[in-house]
Amino acid sequence: MAEENEKNEEEEGGKKKGGKLGLIIMLVAILLAAGGGFAVYKMVIAPKFADEEMPAEPEEPTNPIPLNPINYEFAMSTVNLMRDSDGESGILLYQVSFECNDDLTQTTVDNYKPRFVNMINKLHASRTRDEVDDILQFQLSVQRQMKQRANDMLKELTPQDYEGPPMMVTGVYHISCMATDAP
Repeated sequence: MAEENEKNEEEEGGKKKGGKLGLIIMLVAILLAAGGGFAVYKMVIAPKFADEEMPAEPEEPTNPIPLNPINYEFAMSTVNLMRDSDGESGILLYQVSFECNDDLTQTTVDNYKPRFVNMINKLHASRTRDEVDDILQFQLSVQRQMKQRANDMLKELTPQDYEGPPMMVTGVYHISCMATDAP
């Protein structure tokens, strides 16, 4: 019986030593995981939030609204819409106005009117009847494209030695826009 008590005490002592060793390993593993998580936070996550929290310098508007805009209205135009796969083509009647930032821009648009009219007609004629059915979405899309292309054309037409404010179209508007089915 005394021998059994000694064996039980040795087993309990072994279990206690093994329990302490397991506890130490578990604590080391927890510390390593916490340290790794903290390192990932500091090196990856925190810098992303720091960039967002810092107030950025206010950007100058790329296309400011002019104080005294000059509008240039193009004549009413008509284009044939592209044929849908199984439907009929339609006719689009529209009139467009450019808002220019100064007199020089308006004069340049007037001097190169055929180029601008051609660009405007291509943007309107490259649509199908189905695309034009959502007229608001169509107008917004075409206006954005016309503005971008008009400003690209003005950059090309600006003389190399020109030192004034940049010529630009600050807004493009449909004065009228109507789609009909082909007769």
